[in-house]
Amino acid sequence: DACFYEFIPEKEMMKSLCDSEYKPKTYLMNEVVQDEKYELVISVFKGGAFVRYRVGDVYRCVGLESSSENIKIPRFKYVDRIPTIIDIAGFTRITENSIHDVIRLSGLAVQDWFAAKEYNSNKKPYLHMYIEMKPESLLSNAITQEILKEHLSVYFKYVDNDYSDLKRILGMDPLVVTILKCGTFEEYTRRTGRSIRPINPSPYEVREILKLQNQDYEIIGGGTFNG
Repeated sequence: DACFYEFIPEKEMMKSLCDSEYKPKTYLMNEVVQDEKYELVISVFKGGAFVRYRVGDVYRCVGLESSSENIKIPRFKYVDRIPTIIDIAGFTRITENSIHDVIRLSGLAVQDWFAAKEYNSNKKPYLHMYIEMKPESLLSNAITQEILKEHLSVYFKYVDNDYSDLKRILGMDPLVVTILKCGTFEEYTRRTGRSIRPINPSPYEVREILKLQNQDYEIIGGGTFNG
């Protein structure tokens, strides 16, 4: 094998995603722990364009040996892409930059947003965008979640050629949009002291954002938003 494998533990991976200057610790194959998740790092010794690079795939260690084959080598199962990439059905990969492009091209008055990969009751993945619109756009236009979804879908198909095939492959619309009330992101930052990650924030962070939809809070510039 012309490659050398290392493994970044999930906690280290998350730290590095939150802080671009943080250098995550890596484990060797004999140091991994069963049932833990790792981001794969590969060093190419020959014939490759890169020397050492993070693949961007996350694997779970499902066993430290194979008793049936009498092999003492860890076994891994693919879980997903790293949280900064939303992989829908292994067919299209959506990044923060691609969503920025979609919003810019759409011309929609989006104040802030985050996106998460979620699953429906049939365990099929979809892209869920949580969007806060600029207050003036809500006053001048009748903006609904359905209108936003239709508008954004057009530009997702333009930015990502594979996106247009997702509805046929999944048998469902791959995009769900939730409109958050004005001031949500600002209030979340005020209460927590941090901004929410734009791509795949933790389920806990999403729940905290949604709780704000039923609460009253002041926003900069005056006024109160009621839940």
